[in-house]
Amino acid sequence: MSKTPKFSFLLIFLITFIFLLNTAIGMCEVRSRTWHGRCRSPSHCDAKCQQREKAVHGTCHGFLHRKCYCYYEDCIPVSA
Repeated sequence: MSKTPKFSFLLIFLITFIFLLNTAIGMCEVRSRTWHGRCRSPSHCDAKCQQREKAVHGTCHGFLHRKCYCYYEDCIPVSA
């Protein structure tokens, strides 16, 4: 039996679980306004989000174009 279907199922399950967890907690994911360039260090992204943007947490997302995303407890509309 091929491992690909099992891996695909687990990946979809994990993504769905994370999405539902973020929704249940009420966290908002917003791309960092102070981070520039490719996000290579999740710990640096986390520190910048907490210190400069007053977010709860921050981490890198993406495959080819990794960007820093900050997580907030309340969803506040961001003015452009």
